[in-house]
Amino acid sequence: MKIGFFGAGNMASAIVGGAVSSGNFKAEDISVYDIDNTKARLLSDEFSVCVSETPDSLIDFADAVVLAVKPNIFPTLLPSISKKLRENNSLVVSIAAGKTTEFIEKLLGFKAPVIRIMPNINATVLEAMSAYCCSESVTDDQKEFVNKLCSSFGKVMPLSESYFPLFCSIAGCAPAYAYMFIDSLARSAVKNGMNKSVALEIAAQTVLGSAKKILESDEHPWELIDKVCSPGGTTIEGDFAYGYLKGENGVHRLVRVSPYNAQGKRMTSFASVFVTPLVDDSIEVNILPACISWDTFRSGGAGGQNVNKVESGVRLRYQYKDPYTGEEEEILIENTETRDQPKNRENAMRQLR
Repeated sequence: MKIGFFGAGNMASAIVGGAVSSGNFKAEDISVYDIDNTKARLLSDEFSVCVSETPDSLIDFADAVVLAVKPNIFPTLLPSISKKLRENNSLVVSIAAGKTTEFIEKLLGFKAPVIRIMPNINATVLEAMSAYCCSESVTDDQKEFVNKLCSSFGKVMPLSESYFPLFCSIAGCAPAYAYMFIDSLARSAVKNGMNKSVALEIAAQTVLGSAKKILESDEHPWELIDKVCSPGGTTIEGDFAYGYLKGENGVHRLVRVSPYNAQGKRMTSFASVFVTPLVDDSIEVNILPACISWDTFRSGGAGGQNVNKVESGVRLRYQYKDPYTGEEEEILIENTETRDQPKNRENAMRQLR
């Protein structure tokens, strides 16, 4: 089958690159159209694929059309190409998050053969985890085609469309968490004197091998953990070392199981997350009272008549010199957990530890 791509962005580039480099598809059987012709030309120069000058010429070229454009373009694009797609009986493949096969069929205005695929960013290194689901009019040959295409840049599985929001949360978002974990491992090594690039290579390869071990083993992850954690060894000691963690703060993306509402609006939220594990009293944490300063403020939210009238919220500042860099640093903690100012002071000190 010949493939036509609407859009020449990062994901289209990853899919085209995998399709050609795997040998599953010939470059001359792939064409790209983008409203920015420069992008299409760049993709053509890189992988020797064809370039279509108009949407109609792309549809005439291809047996399967891949919608690799942003979802907000669908309401404009799909009605404009609907007639041509119907005339050619083209397979429509969408990689848009949150846009169902039913939604696409409604915009097209007819019962088109639609396959929705969901690759992730690891397609750029040919290690994606992809899933696909189909509309009723999709044939077995078309399903086989999509299997072949997605296998070009990683692993693929058929999946009920009802599970696609969950799939997006796991396969779509988890790479970011894996990157954070790898970076944290590397940073701990850097803190103890190792070169960052060396530490990153060690951490990344370790995570890669661990993932491969799970995929190729019949054992449960906790069985593998038990094999690594020998009695009295360094790993089991590390398992209980989390009590030494003082805190971590930053802006983290919050994953929602249903990332789009009924109006097709993305419902992703952002929040500043402060992780403050409880510290065992047996762990000695040196806090210098001279480095602490306090002020209070009126806290908002539910709580009756005293809210916004009594300064129950506390703000703790701990100014110190970083022992590794020698730079002046400040830890700022605000606590409004209760309407009791002394209790909030106690909680803020707990967070500081």
